Amino acid sequence: MEFRKIKIEEFEKLKKLFPDNEKMWIKYKNKRVEELIKQEIDVFIIENNESIIGEITVNYKNHELETETIPNKRVYLEAFRIYKKYQGKGKRHIQILYFQKR
Repeated sequence: MEFRKIKIEEFEKLKKLFPDNEKMWIKYKNKRVEELIKQEIDVFIIENNESIIGEITVNYKNHELETETIPNKRVYLEAFRIYKKYQGKGKRHIQILYFQKR
């Protein structure tokens, strides 16, 4: 099991984790890629044998409630997605521990 930050050009790989709605995916992807370019977010994935099984987004800037994110002090974790077969096995807990150590 490996955790790593994805590059913008890899973002399309996350489509497998997204609900089956092409219109929503395109809207979501465009928004997230823009935020990645502006360095407002980072997206981390969990890989198992080089296959993406989960993701988590770290948001450094919240446009709706500015006090949710405080530079160098507090971030907003969102987009917790993990394949159903890996749910209930502590992977999300491991994700959170990974970010606490960073």
